[in-house]
Amino acid sequence: MKKIKLQCETADITVNEVDGVYTIDSNLLTDLDEAEDEMNGESPELRAAISAVEAMILAHAASGAKVGSKAYGEGIDNALEAIVNNL
Repeated sequence: MKKIKLQCETADITVNEVDGVYTIDSNLLTDLDEAEDEMNGESPELRAAISAVEAMILAHAASGAKVGSKAYGEGIDNALEAIVNNL
């Protein structure tokens, strides 16, 4: 099993690879669940956007992108910030 920890400041994300199959461990949707509880409502748009970011990370990892790099982590942080600011 290969684990790649992303260097993000806003999220705890790890990509796992076993025999060419990639999975993601992330606190993003867990944090969203807690935020939705505090807001007393769901945010399907935000949930969809976060799921899309996770899918993109997996696709990049599978294609050989250096998802463990500092620059990649900063890009994910920026994307997450933009999502929150625009939804």
